[in-house]
Amino acid sequence: MEASWHKDYAIVRAPSADAARELAKAHLSIAVERSGLNTLFSPWGQHDVVTCAAYGGSHFDEDGGPGVLHPKV
Repeated sequence: MEASWHKDYAIVRAPSADAARELAKAHLSIAVERSGLNTLFSPWGQHDVVTCAAYGGSHFDEDGGPGVLHPKV
């Protein structure tokens, strides 16, 4: 089960795919505590769930510090 408040694509400025995944996990995941058999996880760090690729077609400036650019957090 997924623990993220955002269920669509994200645009993240980061120096690497791993750094982008960590930023997305930090900003788009929700904090939960559950008892029972179902464990919630952030999809943003799961390579088999979320694709991470360089994207040059964005209206966001490529220069600047790392961060989640979309959705606005």
